Amino acid sequence: MNRFTASLIFEAIAFAIAIIVPLAIPSCASAQTSKQSIQGTWVNHTGLSRMTMTFHADGTYSMVYEDAQGRRLNDTGRYLVTNQTVFTTSTDGSSSRLYFFWINPTMATIRVAPDAAPHQHVEATFVRK
Repeated sequence: MNRFTASLIFEAIAFAIAIIVPLAIPSCASAQTSKQSIQGTWVNHTGLSRMTMTFHADGTYSMVYEDAQGRRLNDTGRYLVTNQTVFTTSTDGSSSRLYFFWINPTMATIRVAPDAAPHQHVEATFVRK
């Protein structure tokens, strides 16, 4: 296979992904990230680990992460929603930005970007319980 053929194949695959992936992934275009839209308990369970985040109406949050061995990590703090971004400040002083990519009103992929290392973000899909 020459470079020209490889380039055409790559372009065809990229085009197919650009067309098919948005159709395969449901979205909730009307959903807006606001204090009211994120309130409640959000759960991500992979089978090996479980993460639960709860956003309270008073502007506080709690997070519990449990791995397959049953080890737990707890975090609490305050949050503020501004311009579709959730800013969190933990009781230990660390801060992060959370971005909600809405699938529907009770499901979202949440990207967490620590302010200390924003390029080291993680994301997972959560369901509101």
